[in-house]
Amino acid sequence: MPFIFNTIMRKSILITFIILMSINFIYAQNNTIKKHPWTNKKVTATNTTFRFAIMGDRTGGARQGVFDTAIYKINLMQPDFVMCVGDLIEGYSEDTNLIRQQWDNVDSSINNLKMQFHYLAGNHDYTSLASQYVWQEKHGRSYFYFIYKEVLFLCLNSNIPSHEKISKEELNYFKHVLKKNKEVKWVMVFVHHPLWKYEKGEQWKEFEAMLKNYNYTVFAGHEHKYQKSVIDGHEYYITSTCGGVTIKDKDTDRSYDHILWVTMTDKGPKVCSIKLNGMEE
Repeated sequence: MPFIFNTIMRKSILITFIILMSINFIYAQNNTIKKHPWTNKKVTATNTTFRFAIMGDRTGGARQGVFDTAIYKINLMQPDFVMCVGDLIEGYSEDTNLIRQQWDNVDSSINNLKMQFHYLAGNHDYTSLASQYVWQEKHGRSYFYFIYKEVLFLCLNSNIPSHEKISKEELNYFKHVLKKNKEVKWVMVFVHHPLWKYEKGEQWKEFEAMLKNYNYTVFAGHEHKYQKSVIDGHEYYITSTCGGVTIKDKDTDRSYDHILWVTMTDKGPKVCSIKLNGMEE
């Protein structure tokens, strides 16, 4: 009898164990359905998300190979398109043939980009009469706009009627552009000189007033040192160099070769500075 009883007990324990294991297995399976091997953050890419790169100044004594390296590395990152903040050639000459040669040189590099590039007039590119003539010959308009995925890009020329200024004609042009495109979700402003810092930019305050009913971000160059400001809730960026002369003084911790990488999201642009020596294939 004890033997039979022990056998029955062992069988009962085994059956109970099997039942419990089955329950645990079923629970684990059901629980696994609710779990997944990734975090709970939503994938943010949408039809309106896009990315573009911004290249800084390459003048004041261009250092050989830096601009080409930037282009090579931008090609690895594959933005939708590339912007710049001007000062692509040395300029400051009344020799049109020399100006053309300088553009041919920089264009031979820009032509290696796999995506569209947008020119912007800097003081080196547009100050002399010869450089103005060749600019119009090669690029046409010196200020313009375009729209990409509901974002309005305004590209200013801060060299007319003279250095560090925008003209009344230019101001009226952009006033018309803004009035015609009231439904855009964001405005990106590109201007070579950071006119918000300069007293000579008489028309700038009027230009900013035209933007008051828009979400906008401003990008400039010229000072060869990366800077970011927030003015009345809007972000203003000044790029450092992309092959241009770097500034060597005690306040140069942000004078380096880089690109700005901009991701346009439904909530606005996300901007980061990427040093060229931080990108590898």
